Amino acid sequence: EFVVEVVRGTEETIPITITNTYPDSILNDVTVNVDGFISQYVTISPSSTSGLLPGQSQTFNIIINAPAYLDQDEYQLTSKITGSIVYGNLTKNLIDKRIFTLLIQEISHDEVMDLLEQAKQDVADMKDASFTTTKIEETLTKAEI
Repeated sequence: EFVVEVVRGTEETIPITITNTYPDSILNDVTVNVDGFISQYVTISPSSTSGLLPGQSQTFNIIINAPAYLDQDEYQLTSKITGSIVYGNLTKNLIDKRIFTLLIQEISHDEVMDLLEQAKQDVADMKDASFTTTKIEETLTKAEI
């Protein structure tokens, strides 16, 4: 399981790589689908692949478009990988699932870190100018947690 953060109103791409780890086989009709509350905002590229020989890989991009009106929240999504494993004349079903948590955020983690650094600099400037900064420093410490 892994966590993906997406800022409301933006798009995030999650690569999922499928590798044929089955000796003497071919993976055919491999597809990736996503289930979950916001799956209607998900597209997958390519839609499918076939002919993966042993050791070969194909990366599928799960593209999440988080509409600006979505609330900041956490969603569980399941990517279901299906296909066929062909051993000569024998065919078996390939089924795999990968679960991930999608965090819809108001602003990006990088932007938060930039704002915190700016706030630290602003507090330092205030201290240099002899302002009382005790309460501001307490608030900044809480924000950093």
